[in-house]
Amino acid sequence: MKKRLHYSRLISLVVVMVLFINMKGNHLFAQVTPEDKAILLELYNATNGDSWTNNTNWGSTEPVSTWYGVTVLGDKIVEIDLNQNNLDGIIPVNLGQLTFLEYLKLDTNNISGNIPVELGNLAALQQLYLGGNQLNGSI
Repeated sequence: MKKRLHYSRLISLVVVMVLFINMKGNHLFAQVTPEDKAILLELYNATNGDSWTNNTNWGSTEPVSTWYGVTVLGDKIVEIDLNQNNLDGIIPVNLGQLTFLEYLKLDTNNISGNIPVELGNLAALQQLYLGGNQLNGSI
């Protein structure tokens, strides 16, 4: 009887762990603020997102963590990696409000105009890739 109870608890624990790993893998815990989501949509619209090479889930009701090129940690956007993705337009100034952003990779696209000085507000930024575009100015 004790042995059977032990196996039952063990199986229950394994089931809970599998469900947790599966939910985490599906990014069910990764929701961002409506303001941060709006900033991403501004980037999408300002760079002709409908024509991107890969725009999977952008603008959908799917969690932002499933949007192509976006990495979310907890509820914070920490990376935008859209290099070589046919972005065509300008960088919106509000991108500088994503204060937890660590990596911004927009290189090798067709982005033009001035580099928004607001990108200087990205205090957590570790890597910024903007080369291969037609940008002017400095941060």
